[in-house]
This record gives sequence, structure tokens and C-alpha cells, in this order.
Amino acid sequence: MLRLRDKDYLLTNDGLIFNVLGYDHPDGAYVCGLKYVAGEKWLANYDEALRFLEQRYPHYVDQLIRVPSKSIAFVYFSDQRLPQLRESFQVGRLQKAVELADLFAEKLNLPPDAFSLTDSLLWSAGNSDSDIDLVIYGADNCEVWLQSPERIFALPEIEPITPEFIQRPPHLSDASFAQLCEQKWNQGYYLGTRFSVRGVRNWDEIPAPVPLVAAPPVERQLTIADRRQSLFFPVVYQTEQQIEVVSFHIGYEATFAPGDTIGVLGAQVDDRTILVGSRYGGDESITLVRPA
Repeated sequence: MLRLRDKDYLLTNDGLIFNVLGYDHPDGAYVCGLKYVAGEKWLANYDEALRFLEQRYPHYVDQLIRVPSKSIAFVYFSDQRLPQLRESFQVGRLQKAVELADLFAEKLNLPPDAFSLTDSLLWSAGNSDSDIDLVIYGADNCEVWLQSPERIFALPEIEPITPEFIQRPPHLSDASFAQLCEQKWNQGYYLGTRFSVRGVRNWDEIPAPVPLVAAPPVERQLTIADRRQSLFFPVVYQTEQQIEVVSFHIGYEATFAPGDTIGVLGAQVDDRTILVGSRYGGDESITLVRPA
């Protein structure tokens, strides 16, 4: 069985493209999200993808979306893409992606191989509407980004993202989403082109999986102590109350800072963990109550 991790992509024998989710996978299959169908990006949510696959491609559904190894036609390894592009002259979006990764590496004093690409630029040259979706590998490199994002957004080439291009976590009010958008430190524009930055753990950094089980609902106010794992999937925030907030909802990456007070609606899976966004939960969310 291939060793795959978050942000790798799979092309299947049915012509579907999936993104690998996280690091914990059953024998003979990979936990994934549906990304492209017949060349078109899947824009609906996970539950709708699950229903679509159950009707059309049931062999990809086993409670969650799981792609069997035998159904994989090709693997797009995220960590291999930028090194491949640097071997030859690039134009268009691919040239811009290489330039952006090199700019970030230079300004943050990170090695060039700390960055790579994911999503559509993994396998295509993109088009005028394609985002540049960058990956930072390793907890230490991600921490460098999170310690000084203001340095990046102070660059003349970089502008903050506009709210319509931020993936909105479910169950947030308009006011709560507006607050989240103001604190977003992993999306922006590079010379007019949208970009995102997310983290992937090194192989020796992968923690024990969070149990995706039904658990009692809980509502808490907590204070962020550490956001060093907030670029990863799932997003993890450590709190001063010694409770980890773990979110499988997309949209909370690199959002809350140490000292922020947050309101958490989630599932208390154990004494030290509140889970937000499992398929067994209800209206789970994270909101900013009071900034640091």
C-alpha cells in the first residue's frame, strides 16, 4: 500500500479526482474528499459528495469517502511538484507558482523544498482563474509562517484575500464569519492571483488519530495558547485550559492567535479534546469571542 498523506491527490479508474485527507487510513484504502468530476471542480460539501458517490460510485463509500487502492490510476504527490517544475522553464500560472514559493522561502529564510503545490496545479498548467495552492512541509517550517505572517502581508506583491474566496465553515453567523475573515493569515493575492498556504506534517510528526465517534456535545469559552498546528488538517489549537480544539471543518486554518478567547461548540471526545466537524456532530463551530 502506497504511503500517502494530506494534500496528495488521486486520479481513479473512473476518472474522478480525490484529495487525500489527513494521515490515518484503513488497510487497502485512503480517506479522501471528492475534488473533480468529469474535469469540473466539485463545489458542494462533503455530505453531498457522499450522497453523489453512493448513487453513482458506491465503491468509494464506506461510511466515509474512501478510495480503494485497486481503484487508483495515478497518484499526484504534492511534495514532488515544485521540484519537477524547477527543472525546466515555466510560463503562466506555473511560473507564478514557482516565483511565489521562492518569494516566501526567501522572506522567511526557509529552504526552497519547504514548499510545494497542491490542487489543480499538481497535474495541469492551470488557467487565468486558477489559485496557487501552496503547501508548507513540517511543523517547524509552519511555525515560522505562523510567527510572522504580517511580514508576508506587508510585501508590496501581497494583498489580503477578500471574503468571497474564503471557504466559510458551517454554522457561522454573518458577523462571526466577518470576524474570521479579518484574521485570516493563510490566504491572499499575489500580484492579483489568489493563493492559499496550508501545512502538511512530516512523516515523523504524525500524531495519534482523533477518534471520530459520537460524543456528548459541549459549549465552552477557551483561550488560545498555541496555534502551531493550525495550518494542518485537521486544524488543532491548544488552549490555556489544557484542552485541544480539533477541527475537521475547513476554514479555521491560521485564524486564531494566542490570547484570543474563542467560543467552541463541539463534541467532548475525551477530557482533553473537543472535536469540531465530525460527521456525528451537530451545529459545531468556533467563533471569536474576544481578540487578544
